[in-house]
Amino acid sequence: MRHLIPRLNLHTAYGRFTVAVLTSSLIGAGTLWAVARPPSDNKEVATATKPLATRAPSHLPPDDTTQRERAVQLAKRSLTLHEENKELDNEELAEFHTLLRDNAKDPEFAAAFYHEMGAKDALRFQAQLSIDASSGDDKTRLELAQSIQKDMGLALATATDPSTGDDAPRTILRAGRTYLGKTWVDELKTVGTQPLRLGLDHAQPVGYQALASLLQNGTYDKSFLNPIAQAVVTLERKGASWPIPDPHRGSQHFGLNLTHKNTPGWDPMTGLLEAFGRSPEASTAFFNGSTGGGKSGLKLRGNLEFLTTEDNGREWLPDRTSGLTNPDEESRWPAKQALGHALESATTGRPYGDDGALRPHTREQADVFEKAVKEFGSHPDSIKHDGSLATLAPSLGNMSAEYMYDIQREFMGGSGADSYFRHAGAGANLSYKEGDALEAFLQAVAENPRAYGTVIAAQQTVTTAAIRGAIADADGRTLAGEAERAAMPGARVADCATEGQFDAIAAAGNGLQTITEYNDSLAVTDKWVGRLTAMAAIRPPATRNAASRLSAAVRAAAMRYYEEDGPAELEEVEEGKRNYVLVKRSRIARAASQAVLAAAQQEGIPAGPRTPAAGAVADVYMTVNSTLWGSVQSS
Repeated sequence: MRHLIPRLNLHTAYGRFTVAVLTSSLIGAGTLWAVARPPSDNKEVATATKPLATRAPSHLPPDDTTQRERAVQLAKRSLTLHEENKELDNEELAEFHTLLRDNAKDPEFAAAFYHEMGAKDALRFQAQLSIDASSGDDKTRLELAQSIQKDMGLALATATDPSTGDDAPRTILRAGRTYLGKTWVDELKTVGTQPLRLGLDHAQPVGYQALASLLQNGTYDKSFLNPIAQAVVTLERKGASWPIPDPHRGSQHFGLNLTHKNTPGWDPMTGLLEAFGRSPEASTAFFNGSTGGGKSGLKLRGNLEFLTTEDNGREWLPDRTSGLTNPDEESRWPAKQALGHALESATTGRPYGDDGALRPHTREQADVFEKAVKEFGSHPDSIKHDGSLATLAPSLGNMSAEYMYDIQREFMGGSGADSYFRHAGAGANLSYKEGDALEAFLQAVAENPRAYGTVIAAQQTVTTAAIRGAIADADGRTLAGEAERAAMPGARVADCATEGQFDAIAAAGNGLQTITEYNDSLAVTDKWVGRLTAMAAIRPPATRNAASRLSAAVRAAAMRYYEEDGPAELEEVEEGKRNYVLVKRSRIARAASQAVLAAAQQEGIPAGPRTPAAGAVADVYMTVNSTLWGSVQSS
């Protein structure tokens, strides 16, 4: 703790950069971040550096040991040259890039490389290379540095993965030389709080800031990632702050993080949370964990609460390298978006951005979702369109879609709800003493158009699946009652989303544009139909054709009853919330009755005039509409 830079006043000068590489002529160039865009893959770097990359292999040692020795030699030479205000030339840097690229996923190479570099020099090399490349005007060098940062992150993930064998606490490497042990990680945690001494006056980065940029790449084991995250959270809770460049130096672009074009990486929480976003097991454990207690001098507090509450929670830092005397909210977005990615990973068991099949939720994953709904449902203003954590809403919408069976089961209530909304995996208990936390959560989330479309697609899918299971074995006398009971929870979800939609449109500077965004958000319907029907434990579609027909029916209902005509919708908003909600509730009832028709067709139940199914379609519309109308009358 004593090594970490103490809390600094953002309104005072931080000193100046003293190394020759970072001269004022470069500072004012105005072209630095224009080229700081990460390449889509290594092919781009290979193209940009072809004359260098094609020459480099002729110098490469033939075997793994000598390749690793050469990589270490180049990295240490870079540090030595930096102290003399010099640097590796681009040919040497291209050679180092090739070595890392080819060996980043080789456990023996990766572990030995980091062992021989040592935690401090590995982080110094990474930070020095990133700052120099991002502050210069050599595009080839910047692209090489971007790729090296990526491959060093992948190598660190490889080197710290205990996929085989046990750690020997007294050694740097486990027997077999393929896994960095506890001693090395302890060294890393010590270096994490120390200035890296790169030749920057007063605002030089500490180890954790450089480490976070590496963590932007790779999938990490919880045995490595979680102790690091726990240490960072503890430091922040004890009042530590992170050093930043001088905010009075004009247009500076000294980037630690070259992966994310919207953040220079001086807030280490961004990299940590992005690592959790790609490491589901670690993320679930982290958000179920806590810091403090014991002899720490801190009150025991959950990690999720610390990161999500506005009541003495985390202070989200403006992550930019100029204009910090007047920071904007946008510079805080990358870290908050990374929090959303990490929460998705923690609650779903899949890396953020994975569009594959849903997996049955574990008890631990469901626990995180329960905590998130409780926290945000109890304090919904934070995630509304103008809230401090509004950027989390798309991720919270995805999480809500994954847990839609649990959400609708909670709205139904009663001991029989499981028979309608049963699914594979552990269920989330969303019954809170706060009473309306779930409703408040859904309303706030739906103020974001992307989240709204996801929630609507998920509820229409689950509603149709629930009705299908309910009416499959019903006779003519019970069919309508079963359909009504299965349809009502989804209608309540849609009703919550409608209220959030109204609030967002009413507050928008350009209402028509916002309505268009809401309409466009419904395009995700097909994605969620297939995933959620496959997750159902009750009568999932038996064939691909059946699944395709169900998808078409859900999409038709979503587009017909939730897509809006812009000018007409805006007029309804201007007439006030009560009138708007009444009109929308009629459409919600129509969508619910359409779900009955789709379910009957899926089950091969006749739905022509005067059939029990046709009667159920009409009854569901009247029941849903009158029930939702009653909630308006009582409000």
